[in-house]
Amino acid sequence: MLVVDVYGLGQTPAGGRPDALNALNESFVPTYQARAARLGETHPAYVEVAGDSLLLHLHGQQALKAQVLDERYQHLKDIAHVPFTIYLTLAGRKAGSLPEADLASMRGLLEKVNAAEGGLASAGFAEEEVPRQREILGASRRLLEGTLAGREMDVAAFAKAMGPLLMKNADEAGCEQVRTTHAQMMRWKALMSREEWETFAVVNKSPHQPRYRNVDTQYFGWLLGGDTTAWAYAGESSRVIYAETVFGPQDAGTELLSVLVDFEAGKAFFGDKWRLSEDVLSDGAERCVKGLDVRDRDWKR
Repeated sequence: MLVVDVYGLGQTPAGGRPDALNALNESFVPTYQARAARLGETHPAYVEVAGDSLLLHLHGQQALKAQVLDERYQHLKDIAHVPFTIYLTLAGRKAGSLPEADLASMRGLLEKVNAAEGGLASAGFAEEEVPRQREILGASRRLLEGTLAGREMDVAAFAKAMGPLLMKNADEAGCEQVRTTHAQMMRWKALMSREEWETFAVVNKSPHQPRYRNVDTQYFGWLLGGDTTAWAYAGESSRVIYAETVFGPQDAGTELLSVLVDFEAGKAFFGDKWRLSEDVLSDGAERCVKGLDVRDRDWKR
């Protein structure tokens, strides 16, 4: 995939003095845009990955949108995020030095943890999943209670103990995402002609650093194939484009800080600073993709 940064090209240099060499570039942007518009006239169908939803763009029609991340996925993620929230608040700080705003947030989180513990049985988890959720929430509750009581709690030991439990939730959530995404793509396959099915592409937008073995990149790489290169992310190809997008108030500095937080948390929870540069759901996604029926790739299926 060729990425071209066209922003700011063709402008007059600082100081307002025209530059003969700069003038050579003035036609590049409009020519580039015109070529893109011509390609758009015959562009194949494509699927856009946008957060918890997929959008199907069939040429000349309004995009079809489907939410694919279901309640079970969301609940697995919700509980896994509780220890992370606690760690991000307490890492490198002492209980007696926490500002009132953080203490108030922790009191609010404790109330939510207590409520969630009472509602686990009716939250849609499989019977074998409930004890793990209780263990995660129970350990989180105890650490919150101790911190709010002014006791110094061992946050590093807490994170290390939580790591395997969180990874199990992530494994199951990754597999669930593959299942629900595949089910939606099989429904949409019925709307496509053979040519559309065999040529459509995917644009997977990431609001953070593109993560190795991303769930959607793995799945669509399996579904579509396409030619690729040695340096591409797993699953990325001529038909699967994995694009990082910096949204709203984000900039290069905030992106860097996010990566540094991931390094720190990855080391604390999983003993590997790079683990959160890889999609945390990747193991479950890989396991579930291997179980899909290869005949589903065929338009006739």
